[in-house]
Amino acid sequence: MARTAAERSLALDALRGLAIVGMFVSGQIPWDGLPAWMYHAQEPPPTHAYNPNLPGITWVDLVFPFFLFAMGAAIPLAQGRRLASGRSVPAAVAEAFGRGLLLAAFAIYVQHVRPYSLQSEPDRSTWLMALLAFLLGFPMFLRLPQSWSRWLRAAVRVAGWAGAALLLSGRTFADGAGFSVGRSDPILLVLANCAAFGGAFWIVTRGSPAWRWALLAGLVAFRVSADVPGTWMRAVWSWDAVGWLFRPYLLGYLGIVLPGTLVGDLLAERRGTEAEAESPAAKARLAAALCWIPVLPALVGLLGREPAVAWLALVPGLALAALGRGDRPLALRVAAIGFALLAMGLLFEPHQGGIKKDPPTISYWFVGAGLASTTLAGLMLWEGAGAGPLMRSLASVGMNPMLAYLAITNLVVPLWRLTVHPWFNEWEAAYGVGFGLVRTGIQTALFVALVAVATRLRLFWRA
Repeated sequence: MARTAAERSLALDALRGLAIVGMFVSGQIPWDGLPAWMYHAQEPPPTHAYNPNLPGITWVDLVFPFFLFAMGAAIPLAQGRRLASGRSVPAAVAEAFGRGLLLAAFAIYVQHVRPYSLQSEPDRSTWLMALLAFLLGFPMFLRLPQSWSRWLRAAVRVAGWAGAALLLSGRTFADGAGFSVGRSDPILLVLANCAAFGGAFWIVTRGSPAWRWALLAGLVAFRVSADVPGTWMRAVWSWDAVGWLFRPYLLGYLGIVLPGTLVGDLLAERRGTEAEAESPAAKARLAAALCWIPVLPALVGLLGREPAVAWLALVPGLALAALGRGDRPLALRVAAIGFALLAMGLLFEPHQGGIKKDPPTISYWFVGAGLASTTLAGLMLWEGAGAGPLMRSLASVGMNPMLAYLAITNLVVPLWRLTVHPWFNEWEAAYGVGFGLVRTGIQTALFVALVAVATRLRLFWRA
């Protein structure tokens, strides 16, 4: 379907939406009765005890790098528009760090208002308070109409933050302590740091991808040296004097964001031009399948500790190259970057005791970024052949990530608990894990539908 590149990238929104839906599903699936590949590789059943020495990854461990990669790919699109509109480089860099600070504030707010942070055993009042906390997100983060006066917009913001302060002040939380900036959502804190530094790095290296490849190489070298006791690199890496806001360790995730910006450069190249046609549809869908297939052998091989199986993930790349011979559409260039990153990740896999999500290994950076890039390429090809309702639903979630993220814990779950939970809880106890998966499917559909409605109404939350 032809469209101008000045519009949003539906495929990129769908990748972000896929990651968010993955976060929701991984948090709602039954805690018992499913195979190990349905949970974090380092928290296997039946105890789900965290084991930092257990190598391997599952689909759950890909959710975060997919989101980080999508954030990186969006930086050239968003920042490029601002710079093209006349914004100065210092102003753009300051704005990137301002966005990082607002995301850090969002991380603190989210962690405080989660139902199980408010109370260890939530009751009806807890679920209602969680819903109130979600509603307060609208005056705090909603993208307000530019037609409103500056004073009116400022008044709405002040009212939202004042309401949040009133909600949290003087409260004792589930851990027995009061409000603390140290209590923040770890995922959002990573995103805050990567949004600030990743955005700034792109701004100062825009038009020179080689500098970002050099930054990536320097990050890898620094990370390797940080493992050596007694080095200044280790001291810097472990510094946490202001850990509630910034730690150099968190910048390791730029190993996923920086490759995302390189793909974002390719997406930005077609801005203001017609998107290239993807035809015939059958060929595009075959190519899309070849982009998605690598996920399976990579996960099977890495979790099962079978390197030969993991390396089979590169075979579809050869088939894709043959399919697109003499032709260099944008999606195939994105896929090529993905397969190159995946190969780098597999080469690093034996290092640091095998691939791990936490603490993230170098292999995890590149495998995650590589599979995110090939998945994005597949979505781009599928979009070109005609995006269906499933892809559009994922994109509607991806267009509104902040609202969707808080909706996971403070909208869908409270609504469920206040209404149908008693019946579903009884049925799940009676019919077992199978019914638990049915319940997860219903909750996921509800989640997607609610976020899609907010997106359709243009109720976007922005930092």
